[in-house]
Amino acid sequence: MQVFQSMLMASVALVAATTLQANITGTETEVTVQENVLIYAGPLSQDANTRAAALLKQFPQVQTLKITSQGGEIGLGMDLGDLVYAHQLNVEVGQYCFSSCANYVFPAGNIKYLNWRSQLGWHGGAM
Repeated sequence: MQVFQSMLMASVALVAATTLQANITGTETEVTVQENVLIYAGPLSQDANTRAAALLKQFPQVQTLKITSQGGEIGLGMDLGDLVYAHQLNVEVGQYCFSSCANYVFPAGNIKYLNWRSQLGWHGGAM
């Protein structure tokens, strides 16, 4: 029975990861500014990071990054985290921040905000 439960859990995790990857590749990321908030909604991408950097130059009053992202490539998370840190932005998780968003973007924030419905999720490890 324990073997069956382990196999079932592994299957569920594989399906979830495959579905998440399908959603990442089929979704365009929205990056906009509303008042003093930079909104980043969607998977991390080079185009979205470039747009975020341009908007921060155009709107220097921005103080907070509000992000909803399932993550993306590690390098893209590090790049966005560097941008957040360089601009001393606060980070607010909208709906969720997973994977490289949670590993690199969220910790880079000056002040971090999670509301009671926000989800912050890490996976994997160094070992």
